[in-house]
Amino acid sequence: MGRKLFLGLICVLSLIGTAWGKQDIYQEGEVLVVFKNIGPGSTVRNYIRGPVTDKYVKNVISDIIVPQAKVMQEIDEVKKGLSRISMPVSEDVELTIARFARSNNVVYAQPNFKYKVCATTTPLTPNDQRFGLHQWALNNTGQSGVVGADISAPEGWGYTTGDANVVVAILDTGVQYTHPDLAANMWNDPNVDPNDDGTGGLHGWDIAGALEGAYDPDGDPQPSDDAENEARGHGTHVAGIVGAVGNDSNGITGVCWTVSLMAVKVFADDSETCLTSDTVLGIS
Repeated sequence: MGRKLFLGLICVLSLIGTAWGKQDIYQEGEVLVVFKNIGPGSTVRNYIRGPVTDKYVKNVISDIIVPQAKVMQEIDEVKKGLSRISMPVSEDVELTIARFARSNNVVYAQPNFKYKVCATTTPLTPNDQRFGLHQWALNNTGQSGVVGADISAPEGWGYTTGDANVVVAILDTGVQYTHPDLAANMWNDPNVDPNDDGTGGLHGWDIAGALEGAYDPDGDPQPSDDAENEARGHGTHVAGIVGAVGNDSNGITGVCWTVSLMAVKVFADDSETCLTSDTVLGIS
């Protein structure tokens, strides 16, 4: 599986939005591929006659996967084996990526994404009570340490303040989903009746349960203890950093003023540790 590049909130370039057509998101007629096991002594070279170069081998492999596909640019100085592959524009990019990914001679393949320069916008400052004095990591005007040592959040909010269609899972001790600064941004499971008692997993999942090792989840992804408890409140704290409701004249603001927070409780109520298996279940 290829690595995904996540851009920061503040960037010179931003990925073109998915509301645009596919042809605007990535370049049609080409893909980026990282090849492997193609050098001298490799198995694939046993089936190719005569002295050949790595580029020649890549071309042979590409043409087998997608007829007429070939190397248009090698970018080995950035990533060994990385090449820009051209193909007939009639070929579907996503299907082509799937075909390359199945090859034993390919590490991963991905679209050649397009980026655009962001237009200059006016920074936005939320009216949340604790933003100016306490949230220096978002905008440091001298409250703590060096002025400007922050993530330049107001500049980022000039571009976007979030989207409820974006779901962020918080794998932690649970989330106090009734918290006044989180409730409006909690994810709602469309498969759960919101008219139920409100603790049956409407806002996420309870993986770990109450007792360490017992695995007796009660279905409620909210921590059983008071969220002010340092150990039990960690998930609520993280959820607030990600997505406390912004610009509501209350408490703090999250990096995303608007978002859907999915609570996934992977720490048992009586424990400050969780197992890898719990985390895997939480992700799945």
